[in-house]
Amino acid sequence: MPFQEKKEEEKSFALHFLILTFLLIVFSIWALWEEIGALRPWKTYQKLYYGLKYERTAQELEQARQEFKNPQVQEEYQKLKSLLDKEEKELDKPDKQKEYKEIEEGIKEVDKEISGINNGLLVARNKLLEQEYQYKKFRKERNKKKIEELTERIRILEDRKKALVNKRDDLKKIFESFTLILEKYSEKLKLFPFSSRIEELEKLLKSLKKPKIEIEQYYIEDLNKVDRCTSCHVGIDNPAQSSYPSPYTTHPAHYLYLENHQSRQFGCTICHQGQGRATSSIDKAHGRIEFWEEPMYKDENTQASCQHCHQDIEHLKGAETLKEGDKILKRSVCFGCHRIDGYENIVKISPPLSRVGEKVNYTWLVKWLMDPSQIMDGATMPKYDFSEEDAQAITDYLYSLTQREKNDKSAKEEIDWNLYDRGKIIYSQSICSICHSANGRGGAYKEMYAPDLSRVGSKVKREWLKKWFKNPENFFKNARMSRYRFTEKEIDSLTEYLSGEYVDWDIEEVKMSMPLPIEESSIQKGASLIKEYGCFGCHDIEGMRDIEEIGPYLKIDELEEMVAEGLTSFGDKHLQDLDFGKLTKAPKTRTDYLRIKLENPRAFRDDAKMPQYNLSEEEINALVTLVLGFSKEEPLVRYRIEKEVSDYQPTGEFAEILEDVKCLSCHKIYRKGADYAPDLSIEGSKVKEEWLSNYLKSPDIIRPMIEQMPKFNLGRESQMSGLKLSKNEMDIITDYIMTVLVSDEIPKNFLKEKNISQAEIEKGRLIYFEKGCQACHQIGREGGGVGPPLTTVGSRLTPGYIYKHLLNPRISNINTVEPNLGLSDEEALSLMKFLSNLQGKKKR
Repeated sequence: MPFQEKKEEEKSFALHFLILTFLLIVFSIWALWEEIGALRPWKTYQKLYYGLKYERTAQELEQARQEFKNPQVQEEYQKLKSLLDKEEKELDKPDKQKEYKEIEEGIKEVDKEISGINNGLLVARNKLLEQEYQYKKFRKERNKKKIEELTERIRILEDRKKALVNKRDDLKKIFESFTLILEKYSEKLKLFPFSSRIEELEKLLKSLKKPKIEIEQYYIEDLNKVDRCTSCHVGIDNPAQSSYPSPYTTHPAHYLYLENHQSRQFGCTICHQGQGRATSSIDKAHGRIEFWEEPMYKDENTQASCQHCHQDIEHLKGAETLKEGDKILKRSVCFGCHRIDGYENIVKISPPLSRVGEKVNYTWLVKWLMDPSQIMDGATMPKYDFSEEDAQAITDYLYSLTQREKNDKSAKEEIDWNLYDRGKIIYSQSICSICHSANGRGGAYKEMYAPDLSRVGSKVKREWLKKWFKNPENFFKNARMSRYRFTEKEIDSLTEYLSGEYVDWDIEEVKMSMPLPIEESSIQKGASLIKEYGCFGCHDIEGMRDIEEIGPYLKIDELEEMVAEGLTSFGDKHLQDLDFGKLTKAPKTRTDYLRIKLENPRAFRDDAKMPQYNLSEEEINALVTLVLGFSKEEPLVRYRIEKEVSDYQPTGEFAEILEDVKCLSCHKIYRKGADYAPDLSIEGSKVKEEWLSNYLKSPDIIRPMIEQMPKFNLGRESQMSGLKLSKNEMDIITDYIMTVLVSDEIPKNFLKEKNISQAEIEKGRLIYFEKGCQACHQIGREGGGVGPPLTTVGSRLTPGYIYKHLLNPRISNINTVEPNLGLSDEEALSLMKFLSNLQGKKKR
């Protein structure tokens, strides 16, 4: 029988439908799970958070209950409760209740009568208005009479109302007196520390049983940003959650960051970066996915964002890593090769090299160029990996600018020990070790960038050293070293000491025994190498001053058209534009790019010109943090905090002395200068004139744990370099400080005419010890050493300054660690009298 195909309607598709139904169920379940669970990790985080919160709240509740059961607490609580019960029973007595109800009824009767009078006044006033209108219109006598009658009636009603109001007030006072004590004890019981805490925790625990699980987001309208970070980081703005595990712990340094940058106003990604709207995974939310240009910063790198709004990072609290990066960038003179917006006018610390042939020995300079770190530990100059031949060529070019021959001056084998000993004393008295380090000691003022003197005897020629001591600015116009006004004999002594004490005998052994001519070919090669490696970026070199920067622009907006694509602000640079060269498997982030580049500048390309800086891990991290924040994006005006620019300009003879002695290399006046020594902006209101004059003659140690000011030989005549200094220099400085550097907030001649009694001094002494001042300050040999000693504070500081300082310790230094004790005016006055009396027995 031939095969006959079944008709379509006779076929069975049950198996197909069964398979498809099964797949539909599977995919539906998967989609549902993906939608509810996998794509909403924030739900899990919130559930875990509320579970943790519930658990800790329950523990707190149990602890509060146990504390409440404490016999002493219970005794105090029961005592308060018994007083309340007593008052309630007293009020429940029949005679009290009768009196209470009578007064209550009396108040109601008076209120009712006042209400009737108010109605009568309303009617009378309306009729008065009607009669006044009629009288004005028709001038009839009857209207006038009615007006007089109604006016009198209104007066009578108002007098009656006033009397009733006073009566009601008196009744209310009596009425309230019945419950006044009762309410007082009720309130105390309600606010009793443990019972109120228990009630509060019980309410919180109840709300945590069924918490509201939902996305939390902030919309920052000004920035058109949406951040949902707190959907996972629940309670990050709650200071009480500092002990919670991440992501629920409070924001680090909450008092500093979130109190000044509320999440609802700023969001999170404005500082941390990341993808604030993403909620489907942690990596997406943190921006650690391909093609996302702003992955979340890690740890201290977050400080990179601070400079977007804060133009002055030098004094910015909470940005220590960023500030350290700024210092490293300035110390390393990165802006010598890379043009960076905001660093154009910063003075380069690197010395000029146009006359270096007069200064340093040939062999020393060759060794230095080959590897500075081998000559001096912690050398600021980086290593370029120059061969000896290249180093000699560069040295030949530099020598050729002032010398016809290359030569060395050997360290003296025969030392004049009398001069040496005298030079050692001068070195110590001049406090050279504040700025200069030698053999691992000294150099506390690191921002001075003074050279290490450990091998200066082999490095520098004696003739140059003597000329430098006479006037550093003759060789380096940007020198921050003061001109000490040394005499010729003092200069000879100081030179003898440095040349004899700090010698590198390994270099001495290989120094040239006689001068040699400089070959022209070597000079040309040296010039070519200097141009190729951009030595002129850090150093002023004759013949190289007009050459442009060699490195890519790191942060500047207006020069975009002048450079190749992708070399604008580094923080805005697209990830695909970062040239990782031969490191094809390196993580493709700006942070990793910078870190690798700073660790090994030639990691990406062997022909890179950037030298090796030998930075520590901490220094690299600080520099990475700084550069990550270089951006051409301008913040909104309301977010931008401008840097305060000082317009202070010293005048007259004081300005000449200030420049000569370089006071602003250590001190600051009206935001101009450095922070190493005390700010002098209000010194005239702070110190006494007699003390200041004596101090300038012979600087003494004010704080034993801190370096003292050097002696600059002020006020004496000097014949150095044909320059005669006037004898009244100190008078000029003193007069300027006492008349110009003053504050109107500090009263002058405060209590000068008033005699201070012994009783007043004793009262201030008691406050001194009561407030614990002796923990930080020392009087005589007793007390702490954190703050300045106060043994002779009365002879140094003015009473007006002491008084104002006690009320506000930040009046002259906003970064002081001294706490504000919250003294009353009377306490501050008493304490000031005690301190002003501390004159000591010290003689100058």
